[in-house]
Amino acid sequence: MGTLEYNRRDFLRAMSLGAASLVVLKRLFADDMSSAKKLNFAFIFADDLGWTGLGCCGSDLYETPNIDRLARQDVRFTDVYAASPVYTPTRASIMTGKYSAWLYMTIWYESSVNPPRGRRLIPPITEGNLPHEQMTIAEVLKEAGYYTAHVGK
Repeated sequence: MGTLEYNRRDFLRAMSLGAASLVVLKRLFADDMSSAKKLNFAFIFADDLGWTGLGCCGSDLYETPNIDRLARQDVRFTDVYAASPVYTPTRASIMTGKYSAWLYMTIWYESSVNPPRGRRLIPPITEGNLPHEQMTIAEVLKEAGYYTAHVGK
């Protein structure tokens, strides 16, 4: 099987359309879908992983045989966008499909709870946690009959 390459916008569009399609299909064919086999998938994210940190990206320093095998067999993202240089806003963006600034999540959690003081620039108003009213990809997948889990930070 060949390697597919997506950029972030195409990926989010495909995932949104796919998830929405699953919800619509589930509602239209609820009885028939109970016997259908669902596709399993996993998102794997790593903090501080540069493009030279994997063998499949040309690294001769790091040995990453399992990730290299996944890259050969499955979807590979080579043109991506990080919503923020820090983890909290980036994860919020991935979970909701929205820009982190629209969520008022522009800095890591700890600095949102205790903003820096005494600086020349006034820090922006930020949210430390993703508001409950925000729809996440996990909620959309749950409506489509998937079991979801978040492991890690």
